[in-house]
Amino acid sequence: MYVIDASVYASLAVKDQFYNISRRFLAKSRSLKCVTLDLALIEAFNVLWKHVYLLKRIPINYYLEISTMLERIFENSVVKVYNAARECENAIHISVKYGITVYDAVYVSLAEKLGYKLVSFDEKLKNRLKESELESIIYILR
Repeated sequence: MYVIDASVYASLAVKDQFYNISRRFLAKSRSLKCVTLDLALIEAFNVLWKHVYLLKRIPINYYLEISTMLERIFENSVVKVYNAARECENAIHISVKYGITVYDAVYVSLAEKLGYKLVSFDEKLKNRLKESELESIIYILR
């Protein structure tokens, strides 16, 4: 079982180099009993905003269609969406101990608590946790 982080959803929104991997994984994620945090959709929408407004990579007339599609996929890809605020106390400890952002730590915290793997494209996160007791939690999609 897996916790899905925002990078997997964001990849779908902006059709980056991980798009096909994300699409294949999310097509089967519900049957794998995956879960995520409510924060994942917000972070993915922020990536979409960045590509529309700042980078101008996605035409402005497409963002609504993409965000609607992303929300539908988000809702159908998991068996449960957890509240990120409930993980904050442990997340701040993980963040300070390992030098990772609280955004990343909240996913790590949930995965640790549930005994799941954290599915991500974030190689930097994997490297920050290298040789720690949390290293085995991170599963980089390929």
